[in-house]
Amino acid sequence: MTSLPSSPGFISIGIGRVPLFYYLLHIPLIHLSGLLVNFIKNGFVAGPIRRKAGSGIYNQLYDLFMKFSHSIGRFIMGLKRPSKTTNLRRLREWGETLESFTIREATANDLPALAALHVQTWSDTYWTVKNPPTYEIREHQWREQFAVKDGSWFCFVVQNREGRLIGFAKGARYSHADLPDFGGELNQLYMLLEYQRLGLGRLMVGHVARRFLSMGITSMVLFGIPQNPSNRFHEALRGERLYDKKGDFHGGYGWRDLQKLADICPVD
Repeated sequence: MTSLPSSPGFISIGIGRVPLFYYLLHIPLIHLSGLLVNFIKNGFVAGPIRRKAGSGIYNQLYDLFMKFSHSIGRFIMGLKRPSKTTNLRRLREWGETLESFTIREATANDLPALAALHVQTWSDTYWTVKNPPTYEIREHQWREQFAVKDGSWFCFVVQNREGRLIGFAKGARYSHADLPDFGGELNQLYMLLEYQRLGLGRLMVGHVARRFLSMGITSMVLFGIPQNPSNRFHEALRGERLYDKKGDFHGGYGWRDLQKLADICPVD
């Protein structure tokens, strides 16, 4: 793959370019949104509001600033993601089609490639993190995971026609008192940037839903962060937002009927 040429006012990040203005401001913007949230949350404004108008206005303001903070986070994190049109064009240039990809279950032989893919996709997703997990950390984590052979977990990978892994999805049984209505967890779902927005993620979710159903599990949960642009994908698949006891959203989604999810995520 050829690298993109540089342009005045733009900076190359991974496989794409974003305006230098946005890149330089991403930390101040996130910091500013955090200050605004804390300004409301920690009493500088909340105290007077509570005394004058009760908790109702405070909660409305707090919700407003949380949404503002999350929106800025999603905008910043989404700067690196190519558009669907761009990825479709690249697919044609590389002589690939959706039919040229294979989704299969991961094996221990995939461990090195899977660890490397995990490093790259996680870093691409959370590209504002200064010190992301290293290959050594991911390799150790996957080695420990493949040592578990009790059937409690599974992992699907997507590979292109050259055999290169471009995405993966990992699921496991889930049992927690806080969310007793869910029996499975989609731990991880990652795809290389240049293969996103092509329908491969939906295919992967379809395989995950069907595997859980074959295990007698009819519901699943997914945990993330509210700033992740992929939240739109989860909601497009009719994921239900999960809120804590205070009514705050932290990026978690639930599907209470995996058969319905499988119906909207065909695998053929």
